[in-house]
Amino acid sequence: MSRKRRLVDEGFKRVLTNSANIKWLLTEIFEVVPFQIGVEDIEVIATESINRQWRARRSDMVYRIKYKDAYICLLLEFQSTKDELIHLRILEYMLLIQKKYMAKNLLPVVIPVVLYTGDQEWTPATSFEQNVIYGEDFKQYVPKFSLVFVDERMIDDEKLLKGANLIAAALYVDKVSSNPEKVAERLEYLSKHVRFSEEQKEEFCEWLYHVVLKGYGFSDEEVDEFLFRSDFLRLGVNEMFLNTAEKIRKGLEKELEKERKQGIQQGIQQGIQQGKEQALLEVAQKMIEEGAEDSFIARVTGLDMERIRELRSKLGK
Repeated sequence: MSRKRRLVDEGFKRVLTNSANIKWLLTEIFEVVPFQIGVEDIEVIATESINRQWRARRSDMVYRIKYKDAYICLLLEFQSTKDELIHLRILEYMLLIQKKYMAKNLLPVVIPVVLYTGDQEWTPATSFEQNVIYGEDFKQYVPKFSLVFVDERMIDDEKLLKGANLIAAALYVDKVSSNPEKVAERLEYLSKHVRFSEEQKEEFCEWLYHVVLKGYGFSDEEVDEFLFRSDFLRLGVNEMFLNTAEKIRKGLEKELEKERKQGIQQGIQQGIQQGKEQALLEVAQKMIEEGAEDSFIARVTGLDMERIRELRSKLGK
């Protein structure tokens, strides 16, 4: 089954509004907050409250984190494709955030983090200055900031498994998203080694819906039937993992069977076409032996002139 590259923003957004998940992500994976934070110190900010144009960009998450007697802000950008000018977009967002949360004419610190979930290898420049031509000659005029770049595939599996939370499990599975069989294997592994609270079941279903099932081409009707019209939500969390793995495998078998049938049909069509061509070649051969001109043979059989000349050469005519 070919893996359709999913819109991670839809599936991960709800997971990333959970303050406990965010605290773990900031301290264990991104390691960008050099001070102790509590769940109560993290505030999720609606991006549309910063700028109307941000309403359509669901992949951006913004957090305000208490620091001393003020706040710092963290911008989390999901990126599934390479974008060498990502610094420009990030800078625009940072300025919007600073303008929104300016206090007493002072701007908050904004830490930009890019979580890359794409399939292609990508190691972008992390400093804005590196994208400015001859910036080194005009340093006083070039904005200075660096983004934190995290490639999902480079995150250590053991660290994710020890996380024992939904975002950790989601990243653990998403790392192998291009291979549905490996996705099923990781879901089965999680069913035996990870324990979630019942409160996270709904978040898990949201992630399953957008990232896993829709990402593998299941229709809205199939996903709706599986998640919401069956007993799925009444299952334990671990049974959810197992059932999802089974669903993926059945979908994979269905897709393979479809491809097999298509291959058989293509083989039949090719055989028919080859049979027609062979019959036309036999007609052309007889016409050559009878002394017919190449142009006349071409009109009658539909064969191109080069093929007829090759046939005439083989016959020594």
